[in-house]
Amino acid sequence: MEIYQVLDFNGSPTDPSDVDAVVAIKHAYNISRDDWQGDPCLPKEYSWNGLNCSVGIGTPRIISLSLSSSNLTGQIPLSLSKLQALESLNKLIGWIPQSLKDKSDKGLLSLSLGGNPDLCLTDPCERRKNKFAVPIVASAVSLLALVVLLSLWIIFFRLKKGRQGESVNETKKESFKTKNRPFTYSEIASITANFNTVIGQGGFGKVYSGTLNDKTKVAVKLLSESSKQGFKQFQAEAQLLMIVHHKNLVSLVGYCDEGDNLALIYEYMANGDLRKKLSVNDANVLDWKARLQIAIDTAQGLEYLHEGIKPPIVHRDLKTANILLTEKMQAKIADFGLSKVFMTEWSCL
Repeated sequence: MEIYQVLDFNGSPTDPSDVDAVVAIKHAYNISRDDWQGDPCLPKEYSWNGLNCSVGIGTPRIISLSLSSSNLTGQIPLSLSKLQALESLNKLIGWIPQSLKDKSDKGLLSLSLGGNPDLCLTDPCERRKNKFAVPIVASAVSLLALVVLLSLWIIFFRLKKGRQGESVNETKKESFKTKNRPFTYSEIASITANFNTVIGQGGFGKVYSGTLNDKTKVAVKLLSESSKQGFKQFQAEAQLLMIVHHKNLVSLVGYCDEGDNLALIYEYMANGDLRKKLSVNDANVLDWKARLQIAIDTAQGLEYLHEGIKPPIVHRDLKTANILLTEKMQAKIADFGLSKVFMTEWSCL
């Protein structure tokens, strides 16, 4: 329980201009002293800590201000200059208001500059500003130069990439003349052990498992006579695969173009397609880390199709069945040109 006692006080309150000034100083420095409440000077025994006032003759005025050991930072507030009766002031930093300097010059204010390395008149402050301005300007110029150099490097890289990018229009050929190895139909039959193992079924026909002479496993897509998609579409996919090269696109190993026998030989994807991996029947459930990486791989493959080739290729049939997974669960996009892109109609893209 707290007990309060009302004290009679008939004296004049502290000069209003001094009150406004010291309250402004309180807010400027965010001073949170418990006794800095009410009238700064009166009653005398309850005056604010750090203040000395002229009490007894006329209106009380603040003549001394000490804010030492208050952990204050920042510049001298201009409100200090409004304490017209101030005679003593403790150590501060920054620029001295002209009115305080004038009072000090006239001997009306005790103001010591000794031991105050951060307290300055106008000229020293200007020199300090210049001292700090030089490294700031130098840093800004360096940063600007770095941004310019980085921008030039990006422009150069994109121009170089554009020049190196093979134009899809250059692939308008009837035959499959590329660095990819051509295979005969008899070789295809040998690779697949006479088409023994079917690992997939698509619009062009069946996909068979095969092994090259160097023991490299491959997938062989063979165009069937009953295919829903014709020769031109099959040829278009082959020509597309011969010009796109990216870690997140299924690579073409070779091809067969022998009479009515058409086949494409792809790198083998040990973990099949994403649709099966997401199936409830698959015992190996993909964790979220693996799913996120698959999404990133797929996005990188699409970015290459959209940005890495001129003109760009639009997949238009992206689905889990067309996202294949390597032995290390790296995702690669397949069938990105299948029946969707025609080499003689690039304007549709």
